[in-house]
Amino acid sequence: MTTNSTLPVTAKASGAVTTLAPITYAGAVAGAKAVIRGVARTPAADGEHFLLDADGEVTVISGAAFNPGDGLETDASGRFVPHTDGPLVARALDAATAANEHRRVRLISH
Repeated sequence: MTTNSTLPVTAKASGAVTTLAPITYAGAVAGAKAVIRGVARTPAADGEHFLLDADGEVTVISGAAFNPGDGLETDASGRFVPHTDGPLVARALDAATAANEHRRVRLISH
């Protein structure tokens, strides 16, 4: 998957960070229905600095099936799922048929 980030940022990890995880403004992997700063480009241990993509088209991990154009939010496992009532954080560019697939999304800034 190709990432076309228009805003790569360095952040400090609050807890372990995994690549492609949604990241909060505090530097932690996001939980369910979270406002996110961006998506981790690199992994990091607690307290380490890492790169995240704060805007643009990025690759994420699906938490459920979704279709191109669907609005997305985060789930409790730090994946992207169809939007219900949490903050709208991204719009799907690719279809996901199940959880744990790498798919492209367009981040929505907050």
